[in-house]
Amino acid sequence: MAAYLAAHGESHAPATLGRWAVSLGRAHTSQGLADPGRSDLVRATLRGIRRRRGTAPRQVAPLEREALLAVLAPLGEAPRDARDRALLLIGFAAALRRSELVR
Repeated sequence: MAAYLAAHGESHAPATLGRWAVSLGRAHTSQGLADPGRSDLVRATLRGIRRRRGTAPRQVAPLEREALLAVLAPLGEAPRDARDRALLLIGFAAALRRSELVR
């Protein structure tokens, strides 16, 4: 499995290779075999690929006050607009991420 992952290390993202390793491991364990993805060699291979190809997470600039006001300006008085305005203001005031606001 380490050789397979290393062969695809240049053409595929490290996250994709990690998913492949998990999928192959589950296929092995479902047949009663040992999970090759748990071996030190496979883990070291994935670490090396991540180190070599790793990229920093994409950071999005936060919404600032002026931009928030520009987003709120076209909203009317309809119930749907009031809901949207409330969600945007609560999210801004509490500094919530999108996923936190949706929850």
